[in-house]
Amino acid sequence: DGTVVWTATCPMQSGVYGPAEEWCPTNVAFHPDGDLFVGDGYGKGFIHLFGADGQWKKIITKPGSGKGETSCPHGLGIDPRGKEPMLVVADRGNRRIQVLALDGTPVAIHTDGVRMPCDMKFRGNLMLVPDLESVVCLYDESFKPVVALGDGHPTNLRGQPTESFQF
Repeated sequence: DGTVVWTATCPMQSGVYGPAEEWCPTNVAFHPDGDLFVGDGYGKGFIHLFGADGQWKKIITKPGSGKGETSCPHGLGIDPRGKEPMLVVADRGNRRIQVLALDGTPVAIHTDGVRMPCDMKFRGNLMLVPDLESVVCLYDESFKPVVALGDGHPTNLRGQPTESFQF
């Protein structure tokens, strides 16, 4: 019905932003307790935790390439497949999928079959990951690729078709 439930403004209280224009979120994931993870993928690269009431709580990840750091955290999802739910991050700038405990503690980094992940969806025991480099991968519960769909060769679908592109 178009009702806006919540609008996130730049979390200036985090102390990591100068002008509010540095804040440019790309995705959210809902913590099982109602809190929200917000990835600032097109901004400065942080992941923030907001309360169910919309109030900023804390920084979950900082920009970088180390464990627990992110670069263009484009997609976020809660992985329900294990004993405990985990925050999964499509850490696109670092060309990896990163798994964090819900408190932000780094758990694992996965790069097998990963190019530039955009997001993820979970269905049964599988995780589907669309990738900016023209491939979609399905991963099992151990984050091992089951199958890759597409050849990884961009076809310029956003622009005019090239002469070599055929329908």
